[in-house]
Amino acid sequence: MENSAKINSGTLPVFFTPKAVRKAIAKLWKTVLSGQTIVQKASSLSNKIGQTIFDHLFTLFEDPNLEPYDCPLDDEGMPTMLKTFIEADTVKSFYWEKKMCCSCRMQVHWQ
Repeated sequence: MENSAKINSGTLPVFFTPKAVRKAIAKLWKTVLSGQTIVQKASSLSNKIGQTIFDHLFTLFEDPNLEPYDCPLDDEGMPTMLKTFIEADTVKSFYWEKKMCCSCRMQVHWQ
């Protein structure tokens, strides 16, 4: 291959553009953090609530009160609130759509 180089394995710095981060997090919502995939047992995070499986520096939350994108209602017309999905390496909750909760006869309580 032209312009190819061999590199040694090891710990290397990684740079993510905002667009790449946005796409990666969006995929988390549609796959492993989706309540639907949890119910279908298609997520690698099924049955992982309370378990430590990420780096201790990683926290993922949704805060609809942060400006400039604050929003009192979600796309299903439900009041919004702070939701923590992964907190300091530990799985706390999943992303649930109202339709999925109703079809599973579930009631989701956010922390």
